[in-house]
Amino acid sequence: MTDPRYRKLAKQLVNYSTQVKKGDRVLLDMIDVPDEFSVELMRAVRAAGGTPFIEVRHTRVTREILRETSGKHAALLRDLELFRMKKMQAYIAIRGSLNASESADVPGACLALHSVSHDRCWITASTKRAGACSAGRRRAWRRRRA
Repeated sequence: MTDPRYRKLAKQLVNYSTQVKKGDRVLLDMIDVPDEFSVELMRAVRAAGGTPFIEVRHTRVTREILRETSGKHAALLRDLELFRMKKMQAYIAIRGSLNASESADVPGACLALHSVSHDRCWITASTKRAGACSAGRRRAWRRRRA
């Protein structure tokens, strides 16, 4: 049995925060989030007439990627994410945390490379947004229709 709060939050993010409409492509970026919530979010996007594209990430795997990252690698990841984001009308990111200290052993320079690249991607992709919601660990934006 799925927690009814998942369904309520999913509907709120889809219908209010991003106002998903028929034909919208929605990128769902889930980090350490229960699968049940990811499923409810996909269902809410479909119910609104949108097409969900989901990325499920795990902090432990991301930590290993970051441990040996380089400027070239971070730039390529940024470019790939930016390309994908530009194809979407809405973006919803949910961040969980199974272990807040998971990346404690990642060198600061590697974390900085990833952070700068990701922030540039986010800022570039969201400059044409119509509305945004940022509360705690969730982030959502809606792109204006072209």
